[in-house]
Amino acid sequence: MSTFLSKIHFQLYEKIKYQEHLNDILSKLLLQKDVNIDSFEDIVLPKGNLEDVIDHEQIHGWLQMQIKMVEHRYSLLLDRVQEAKLDNSAMNVLRQEGTHASKNLAMQNTLEAFQHLQIYLLNGMPCDRGITLLQKDEHMLVFQCNLNVHETITDIAFYMKLRLAWIQGFLQSENMNASLINQDSIAIIKEK
Repeated sequence: MSTFLSKIHFQLYEKIKYQEHLNDILSKLLLQKDVNIDSFEDIVLPKGNLEDVIDHEQIHGWLQMQIKMVEHRYSLLLDRVQEAKLDNSAMNVLRQEGTHASKNLAMQNTLEAFQHLQIYLLNGMPCDRGITLLQKDEHMLVFQCNLNVHETITDIAFYMKLRLAWIQGFLQSENMNASLINQDSIAIIKEK
């Protein structure tokens, strides 16, 4: 357990904030379609810089709680998306967000793409080992998500579909694509 803030804590907090951004995007989509989300709209991150909002006595525990909170809200939003039959709309807005996130990045190969993805994708605490590389070369990379890290997500298959849509948007301008190869693994393929 850390007793002081380090670079890894700031990087993790940026991922948490990005997940909260995706939550806000889905909230807007639902509100545009007049879907009620009042019952969980008070589940939000504290505003401010990490060093100002974190409990310095429990750095690890505080960050873990923020992860659970943003993923719980995401899970509730995904449930509402499915109830409202907005699956395709959600995939489209997340694909657009992925494209927007990568607009200033240059990725020459699949490993670089994977490294850039790790800036954004929230996969639990670093010690949780949320991602495992199964195969990597210049033209194809396969990674597996440790789904236990996302314990608050109620529909993991839908979660992975939306994650895939975001990744596809992220890779769109780099002559790369991504596909689900099973319930928990994604392949990134560089077009030749």
